[in-house]
Amino acid sequence: MESVGGYRLVRKLGEGERAEVFLGHAGSDAAPRPDRTAAIKLYRSTTPLQSIDTEIEALARVSARHIVELRDLAIVGDGRPCLILPRLGASSLGRVLAERSTIDEGEAVTALVPVVEAVGELHRLGVAHGALRLSSVLLDHVGAPVVAGFGSAHLIGSLPADPRGRSLTPAQLSDDPWVARDLDALVDLVHTVLARVAPAGHRPAHVALLDWLQSFDRVENAHDFPRQLAERVFAVAPALPLDLDGPAAERRPPRLPGRLDAVQGDAWRQSRPDDGAGAPSSFPPATSRSATIRRRVHRSSAGNGSEGARDQPNLGFPAGDLERLRERLRRSLAGVRRPVWVGGAAGLVALVLAVALLAPAGSATPARGRVAEPSGAATPARSGAAGTSASPSAGDSAAIGSDDPAAASMALLAARAACIEGLSVQCLDSVDQAGSAAIEADENLIRTAQQDRRTPAPMAADHAELVQRLGDSAMVRIVGSSGSPPASLLLVRGSAGWRIRDIAPG
Repeated sequence: MESVGGYRLVRKLGEGERAEVFLGHAGSDAAPRPDRTAAIKLYRSTTPLQSIDTEIEALARVSARHIVELRDLAIVGDGRPCLILPRLGASSLGRVLAERSTIDEGEAVTALVPVVEAVGELHRLGVAHGALRLSSVLLDHVGAPVVAGFGSAHLIGSLPADPRGRSLTPAQLSDDPWVARDLDALVDLVHTVLARVAPAGHRPAHVALLDWLQSFDRVENAHDFPRQLAERVFAVAPALPLDLDGPAAERRPPRLPGRLDAVQGDAWRQSRPDDGAGAPSSFPPATSRSATIRRRVHRSSAGNGSEGARDQPNLGFPAGDLERLRERLRRSLAGVRRPVWVGGAAGLVALVLAVALLAPAGSATPARGRVAEPSGAATPARSGAAGTSASPSAGDSAAIGSDDPAAASMALLAARAACIEGLSVQCLDSVDQAGSAAIEADENLIRTAQQDRRTPAPMAADHAELVQRLGDSAMVRIVGSSGSPPASLLLVRGSAGWRIRDIAPG
C-alpha cells in the first residue's frame, strides 16, 4: 500500500475539490494505533500551487492549541507537497448543533472562546481564515474545538519578527477586507451557537452579549474585537464541556472551575486574555516545530482556492429534542406582537427567539460593521460538491422571493429535494441559510449519500400552513402526504428571498 512521508495510507477520510485526505499510520502494524496516526492531505493536480503555498504558510505561522497543527510536509511523486496533520475527531461544531436542540450557556462558552481567540491569533500573525463556519470548527478526541479548513486562507501581512508582535497595525487591520470578512463570519457563528442556548432565568446572560454585538463596531476596532468578545463570552457562564452524546434534557454535566484556556481533557487553569498589547495569553509564541516548517516553505504568495473537505457522517435530528424546541418556539410566537426585538420590550422568550431568527448569518439586516465581499474575490466554492448543480425553477424562484412564507416553504422544499436528488451541495445555497443548522445537516446528508452512492428520500410535503410571521422571520408547518408525519420550518428572509434556517419534525 502507498506510503507518504513515512505514513502508510490506510483509507480515505474525505475529499473535496482541492484535495483528498487519507488516514495515515506510521508503522507496520495491521491495526493503526491512535498515537501513530495522522491525516494526510494530498492535493489534486488541478489545485494551484499558489493556493497550496498560501495554506502551508498560513498553518506554519501558527502554533496554537485550537488551530489545526501542521505537523510536517512531504513531497509526493508528482513533486507537489502534501500536508501531515493531526487526525481529529469525526465531529464538528456544526454537527453538534444539528444533533442538539439546545445547549447550556457553559457549553456555548466552551465552543466559542477557543474560536474567538483563534481568529484573533490568526490576524495577529497576518493570516485571514477566509471561510470560517460551523463545519470548519472540528472537535478533537476530547471535544475541544479546533479551527481547520484553511483552503481559502489569505496572507494579509508578513510574519512578525517579534514572536509576540503583530503583523498589521490597528488601522491596517480595520482597512483589510479579509479581516472584515473573518469578523463577520465569526459574529455569524456566535449568533448561531447562542441561538441554541436554552433560556434560563429572567434574562439569560448571553442576551447582554448579543446586545453588545449589535452595537459594537467590530471593523473599526478589529485589532481589539476578538479580545473583547472573548472576555464577554467568558462572562456569560462558567465553562462546561460539550456534551457529544445525549440530548439536552438528559444531560447533567459537571461544572468545571475557572476560565477556559485549553478545553476539556487539557489542564483547566485560571487565565485571562491580556490587554491587547501582545498575543492572547492562551497562545504561546511560535515553537521550534512551526519555525522548522516555515524554513521549509519559502513561497508565500496570497492565492486562494476552495476549501478541502473532511468526511462527516449523516446528520439526523433527534425527534424528541426538536419537538420540544418547536413547541417552545410556537408558544413564544403566539404571545408576542410585532417586534421590537433587541430593545427587550417584547419580553424574554421573544428576545431569545429573535436570536434564533433575526440575528443569524445572512440576515437581511447586517450587524453594524459588516462589509461587502472583498473586491474581486469570489465566494469560496463549497467543498464536497458532486453531481449536477440544481437551481429553483422560475416558479419556485418567484415563490421564494415573494412575501408569502407558506408558498416559499413549498418552493424551498422542492428545490431542496432537487439538490438532494442531484447530490449537489452547492445548490443548497439557494435553499438553506448560510451558516445555519439546516445547511450543515443537508450538506452532510448529501456527502454521506455521495459516499454510499444512494439518493435519500425527499421530505413528503402536501401543503404548508403559516404558524406565525414576525417581520422577515416565519414559522411554517409542513403537512405531509399519505400519512407522513408533519414538520416545522424556521424561515428567514434576506435580499435573495426566503431560506430555511432549521427543520424540526412534528
